[in-house]
Amino acid sequence: MFRIFVTALMLGIGLVPLAQAQQLSDQEARKAGEAIVENYNKAGRAKDATALANVYTEDAVLVMPDGPFVRRAAIANYFKSTEPLAEFGPLRQFNGA
Repeated sequence: MFRIFVTALMLGIGLVPLAQAQQLSDQEARKAGEAIVENYNKAGRAKDATALANVYTEDAVLVMPDGPFVRRAAIANYFKSTEPLAEFGPLRQFNGA
């Protein structure tokens, strides 16, 4: 369930501004999405809360059962708590949808 929230959020806030700022081809958008997933997985495996939060935009909102976490600094603090990183499971692939 955690991965579903994170995936939806990353795709919703990570790629939309990028695609709007520059008209990306499907292949470029897919590569950008794959890079986001790769960075997320690398940071999670390393248990690096700051790097994990850096996957999100500065004005991101992470909605979790514990409540919403508004802005990257709050998201980093959330990931610094032991539970989210202890339960970290890598994203398997980027669907592009």
